[in-house]
Amino acid sequence: GTMPLTALTADDTGLLKEVSLAPESSVVRRWGQQACGRGVSRACWGPGAEETHVGVGLEDGTVRFWRRSASTVAIAEESEDASPPSVDFAAGEEIGKGVAPHGGGPNGIAGLFAHGEAAPRVVAGERTGRVRVWVWPDGSAAHGPQGEPLATIETGKAAAVCRSAAGGEGVAVGGKGADPSVWSLEAGKAVWRARNLPNDELDLAVPIWLTDLKVAEGGRLLATGHGFVASRLRGEVRLYDTSAQRKPVARVVA
Repeated sequence: GTMPLTALTADDTGLLKEVSLAPESSVVRRWGQQACGRGVSRACWGPGAEETHVGVGLEDGTVRFWRRSASTVAIAEESEDASPPSVDFAAGEEIGKGVAPHGGGPNGIAGLFAHGEAAPRVVAGERTGRVRVWVWPDGSAAHGPQGEPLATIETGKAAAVCRSAAGGEGVAVGGKGADPSVWSLEAGKAVWRARNLPNDELDLAVPIWLTDLKVAEGGRLLATGHGFVASRLRGEVRLYDTSAQRKPVARVVA
């Protein structure tokens, strides 16, 4: 027979779905509740390699995880949350109204990951630049709303993206007006910051518009994508070696 093939997908209404792609196309499970302004901005697996939990970060800053095996919910027309979250981390306090720096809610999640085996942590980076760290609950506490974050880090600038670095012990962040930087979750401080590029051929400052980044070599290498370079809308990729210098070691302009 054909080996089952499934995928996870999320949408801007707040739903997370597990979809069977083969042998037949169908929605196997559904989690979440549809609500205006609470779309899914990021998704990730829970801690560990078993993929027993799946989580989402919503546009209002809420982070939720569900146990996959406990959520065999048939798709219904109504938008009620038929499968309450196994782990529910509260949204951050409201800090503003209107349009966020990168669209969506002001506290929308720009990055989400879980790491660790013996003492798992959940890390969520908001578009405001705030990073929150929670302890993954176990035993009787592993259900329902959780308490205050273990740590909160203010990176100081709006973030379009937040990625795991240093094997989950740090985060790399950046965005519009914010060059990439790497932060230690334990110390709550920046351990590396990129340096501004020199002015262009017209002696104008090169706009800072980081749209994405990828971490490699345990956080030593950062590849960043930029959407606005030298006063023109064009893409650029920069490669940083955080162990060597603060300026990029390579730049490629589209």
